[in-house]
Amino acid sequence: MRHAGLLSIILPLAFVPAAAFAQEVGVRNAAAALVALQADDDPAKSIPSSDQAGAKDAATYTFRGYAWARKNDIDKAIADFSEAIRRDPKYSYAYLGRGWAWDMKQQYDKAITDYDEAIRLNQKDGAAYIGRGRALSRKGQHDKAISDFSEAIRLNPKYAPGFENRGYEWALNQHNDKAIQDYDEAIRLDPKNAFTLANRGMARCAKGDYDKAIPDFDEAIRLKPDMADFRVSRGRAWYEKGEYEKAIADYTKAVPPGSKDTAATRKRGDQPWVAYEGQNGPGKGKKIVFVSGDEEYRSEEGLPQLAKILAVRHGFHCTVLFAVDPKDGTINPNQSDNIPGLEALDSADLMVILTRFRDLPDDQMQHVVNYVESGRPIVALRTSTHAFALQKHKTFSRYDWQSKEWDGGFGRHVLGETWINHHGQHGKQSTLGLVAPEMKDLPILRGIHDGDIWGPTDVYATRLPIPASCRTLVLGEVLSGMHATDPPVRGKQNDPMMPIAWINSFSSPSGKQARIFTTTMGASLDLESEGLRRLIVNACYWGLGMDDQIAPKSNVDLVGPYHPTPFGFSKYTKGIKPSAHAIQN
Repeated sequence: MRHAGLLSIILPLAFVPAAAFAQEVGVRNAAAALVALQADDDPAKSIPSSDQAGAKDAATYTFRGYAWARKNDIDKAIADFSEAIRRDPKYSYAYLGRGWAWDMKQQYDKAITDYDEAIRLNQKDGAAYIGRGRALSRKGQHDKAISDFSEAIRLNPKYAPGFENRGYEWALNQHNDKAIQDYDEAIRLDPKNAFTLANRGMARCAKGDYDKAIPDFDEAIRLKPDMADFRVSRGRAWYEKGEYEKAIADYTKAVPPGSKDTAATRKRGDQPWVAYEGQNGPGKGKKIVFVSGDEEYRSEEGLPQLAKILAVRHGFHCTVLFAVDPKDGTINPNQSDNIPGLEALDSADLMVILTRFRDLPDDQMQHVVNYVESGRPIVALRTSTHAFALQKHKTFSRYDWQSKEWDGGFGRHVLGETWINHHGQHGKQSTLGLVAPEMKDLPILRGIHDGDIWGPTDVYATRLPIPASCRTLVLGEVLSGMHATDPPVRGKQNDPMMPIAWINSFSSPSGKQARIFTTTMGASLDLESEGLRRLIVNACYWGLGMDDQIAPKSNVDLVGPYHPTPFGFSKYTKGIKPSAHAIQN
């Protein structure tokens, strides 16, 4: 099982030793600034009023900015760093501090701009290279991040944070041997850094070397006994070794019974789903539940990535549910009768679904039915047109893809179409998305143009014309091969072209008109297309009635490593539990 990594915490104050910086600030305000930094005093008192000596000292504002940062008041820190820059535009430490503060606010482009300037002013400042490397990493520019960390090491090969950050970057990209080598050097230089020890333990766990990982966690816990994450990580190592009593003991110490720390209690209980807390963004306070479960198109990989994007980049609280083998708790797409956690739909604002021929028991299916028939919005991907095949459990047989009560079941009646057949040649012809000309100005299509959407999955057939309640958004041009640059096929396959994305207004039994978005794309490999990710993210905003907040260039960058498995039956990665999809932080 792949383990989530621990984020190495390196504040700018680690870049600039306090004593040396105080000396640079000068005698007049050094003492006050240093006290504010190291104690609980108010940093605002560390700078005299404007008519007193030293008020124009840029270094003092910079140091107070660090003090605000230590107290987690990032906005005040930015204000002080900016004031320092205004007073002395050539003061590199101020750019260094503000770059870190922008990074903490997840404004990575601004952070990189400030780090660029810090480097321009002081090309020997390894701390600025480390800061820029971390911001580049968060933007997914891993090669550039490695380059910056390596430059920091070249400038100061005795500075542990250079090796620590580069080690973390190697681990993030699953180069665990290289990560361990860098962590070894970082620990040699700074043997009391508990975070580096824990990170090396995580890299060793990723290699399955639990016997070496556990002593790393032991030492990290000895150095920082109150750090719950270290115990959780050691608990995972004990769990993988089959030492369940020791695992439970670590989890219990990390999160005592009754604790409200849901993230850690999920790890202790190893629950059969994964949840991502919403960060900053328009979606703050909204809940999206993703329902995966198909044998072919790797929804168990694609939906967690979409959920991460919507949580980290846009602020939605996202929960991903999986088809789970009840015998061992692992994700098993062939387990057609078990998706635990569907009760999360009871309080959801939006359901995103990618399932295929599920035969769910009534107690699980009831939550899906309650959601659909409440009139709340749905975003449906690929095989959701034939989401259910209720052969054993017939109470809700109207949802079956071959239903006569609801013509075409959930697919046709709710989404707008059920399964017909492959229109393109499966595995031989790929799909290019062309925007329906009459729909190009709709908010849901903002930032999307002809050719932005491509995927290796083939076009599905639909009955034309589509139902009157539906509107086609994107047409699927069948390409002659499996590359985006392959020419379109000639003849009837593209004349007329099939819809591959549409919206529907579903008249629910509750009397509400539900907003429904459907695309016949959505395999995990398809999601490597930025255009498709943008369309699905836009669809989530649209479904929730947030049309006015759809930005043409909203951030749909991948979150963390993403290496989707080729589609096909029985090609899923075995032995994976939902907790493996936790965000690495």
